[in-house]
Amino acid sequence: MVDRKIARLGWILLVIGLVLLAGAGFAARSIRAFVDAAGTAEGTVIGLVESESRDSDGRRRRTFHPEVEFRLPSGEVRTFTSGAGASPPDHRIGERVTVLYDPENPEDARLPGTFALWGIAIVPAIFGAVLGTPGSAILAVRAARKRREARLRRRGRRVQARITSVARNGNVAVMGHHPYRILCEWHDPETRRVHAFRSRSVYFDPTPFLRGEEIAVFVDPRNPRRHAVDVDFLPGRGG
Repeated sequence: MVDRKIARLGWILLVIGLVLLAGAGFAARSIRAFVDAAGTAEGTVIGLVESESRDSDGRRRRTFHPEVEFRLPSGEVRTFTSGAGASPPDHRIGERVTVLYDPENPEDARLPGTFALWGIAIVPAIFGAVLGTPGSAILAVRAARKRREARLRRRGRRVQARITSVARNGNVAVMGHHPYRILCEWHDPETRRVHAFRSRSVYFDPTPFLRGEEIAVFVDPRNPRRHAVDVDFLPGRGG
C-alpha cells in the first residue's frame, strides 16, 4: 500500500537524518577538542591546488584549495593543503593566514575559517536536518491522525452517513499517486442539520469495496467537524 510506503519513507528519512546529526555532533566535539588544544602560527598561501568535480547537470566544476606554509616554534617549516576549497578561490597566493595545528602532530593543520574548520560538521548537520525534518513530520502527522481517530472511536457518536461520491484529490500527489476520499452526508435528527463528511486519504479507488449506500462515521457530538469516516473495512485498512 502507498500509505505504508509513505510511513516507511518517513522512518528511513528520520533514521538517516538522526545518523547524520549524530555524526555532525561527533565531528563538532572532535573539532572543538582540536581547537582547544591547537597551537597557532602565521602562514602564507604558497599555491592553489585545483580539483575537479561534476555538478548534478554533469558540468565540470573546478575548486581551488589553498596550499599553506607555516613555521613551528622550533623553526621547522611545514606545508599543508586545506580540505576546504572554493570556486572562485577564497585566498590568493602570498596571502597571510592564521594556521591552527596540533602541537603533538603538526601534520594536522587547518585554517580557522568557519567552513574550512567546521565544514565536516556543518554539512552532515544540514543534510540531517533536511532529511530528518520531513521524516519526523510524516510520522508525526500519521501518529496524530491515529490518536484522533482512536479518540473519536472511544468517545464519539457512531452514525450512518449516506455516501454521496468518491472523489479523487487532484491537488495532492504522494509518490505520484492522487488519493481518493469517500464523501458522505449525515442528517442529524436532533438539530435537523445536514453534515458533510469526508474520509482520510485512500490510495486506491475504494468504490468496489463499498458496502451499500451508507458508511459509518464517528462524530464528536460537540463539534461534528471533528469526525472519522470508518474505512477500516477496506483492504489494507484503507491506507
